[in-house]
Amino acid sequence: MDPVSVEFVDAFRKVRATSQPQTLKYAIGATYKWGALSPLVEQSWVVIVAIPQAEILLPINKALKSILFVGFATTLGVFLLALALGRSLLRPIHRLSEAMGRFGAGEASVRAPILAQDERGRLAREFNAMAGLSKNKLATDAHRCTPMKKLFKPVMNGDSR
Repeated sequence: MDPVSVEFVDAFRKVRATSQPQTLKYAIGATYKWGALSPLVEQSWVVIVAIPQAEILLPINKALKSILFVGFATTLGVFLLALALGRSLLRPIHRLSEAMGRFGAGEASVRAPILAQDERGRLAREFNAMAGLSKNKLATDAHRCTPMKKLFKPVMNGDSR
């Protein structure tokens, strides 16, 4: 039989005196236990149940660990899914940005790849149309300037005849 604590003895005496059930939590050394005491009305007996706290909390601890694992796994899965979705959504924008940078640096023949059939694809198509118009405009302007260059070439070279 397990040794009993002062709290346990007090609860036992209270049940005997009042005929009312009692519950308590007590420690024997480093082990915590939960107890319940109830009188038997027809007899002068007291029914006692004592269960170690670790045994009571074991299913709760298992459930908590399972919940934490599922929560962590779900959070990780959602994070990875969001990362993949974000990359797939932004890939056409990055490609368009690269094309715009090259176009801005003077590469007039660059075109943006059309990777989507949504607003991002429409943006790439509009950029390509603008780049095509700009290239044609530059070619037209260069063609118009050729006679002027021939006319002013001697002046620019320092020949003032």
